[in-house]
Amino acid sequence: INFGTTLRLALSPDQSLLYSSSDLFPFVLSHVVKPDGSLVQSQEYFELYSPRGTFLAVGGLCVDANGWLYVTTSLGIQVCDQAGRVNFILPMPEQPTDVCFGGKDLSELFIACGHSIYKRPTKAKGVVSGQQAPIKPAAPKL
Repeated sequence: INFGTTLRLALSPDQSLLYSSSDLFPFVLSHVVKPDGSLVQSQEYFELYSPRGTFLAVGGLCVDANGWLYVTTSLGIQVCDQAGRVNFILPMPEQPTDVCFGGKDLSELFIACGHSIYKRPTKAKGVVSGQQAPIKPAAPKL
């Protein structure tokens, strides 16, 4: 995929889907990961909130063990459920550029904004793909 810009990637907790974002689009793509590592069935899945007529700078991605996606945007951290809906936005004092889970039990959200890094405790538990076994989250509540 060539978007002509920085592409941000994250795997779903069970590592069956690859999420990709670009600052060119107000959505996150979902791609099915085949056993051989190839990608199929790509689609616009997470439609991010963007006020009409404004440019939405989309940046870093991370996921939690429940399958929720955290996306940095010019509005803050948009948190999407498994069904692709934005459930809430964490406002930030400056433009966030990246986000990840960390801390002792991966329950702290670390957010990079300019030259600052913010830490926020959460009730969620993050996932670090490639460093832990795949996690099968519960089915989404529709």
